[in-house]
Amino acid sequence: MLDLWKADVRDAVRGFVRHPGFVAAAVLSLALGIGANTAIFSVASALILRPLPYAGADRLVLLWNRSPGLGIAEDWFSSGQYFDVKTAATGLEQVAIVYGANENLSGDGGEPQRIGTLRVSSNFFPMFGVQAAAGAPRRFPFGRSRCVSFRWSRRSLHREEAARSARCCIPQR
Repeated sequence: MLDLWKADVRDAVRGFVRHPGFVAAAVLSLALGIGANTAIFSVASALILRPLPYAGADRLVLLWNRSPGLGIAEDWFSSGQYFDVKTAATGLEQVAIVYGANENLSGDGGEPQRIGTLRVSSNFFPMFGVQAAAGAPRRFPFGRSRCVSFRWSRRSLHREEAARSARCCIPQR
């Protein structure tokens, strides 16, 4: 049995020596396949398999508004629709609204920047258990809080005191 195995290995090595292009293509194909599988699994593990870093992440639900007549599969809820869902959805512990916008924002009176923003209801951050790293969410008309991201505050405000003077909060990373 061992002699047969040695003969197979010897024949394989001879074939490798005779056809180095085939060996290089086979090794490259294996390397690319293994690398691609590793990359795909890493992304899937981070996005799908591991739980989100929030308390009760398995209980989070994302609702989208559908407008099939307009050809819109996923649309933001309006404020009125949010209040309808909030009062009618007795099976949900908490409901928060989020919708996207573009706004001009500047820190310390500098040049305004056009940035993509998310408008959220005042219970959004407490629902996720997020505390402000600097400043505090301030109540504005209609119960909205204003916060800037940690990354934007470091890039544009340059310090935590500026966040306080800009009447906003900086959520922790």
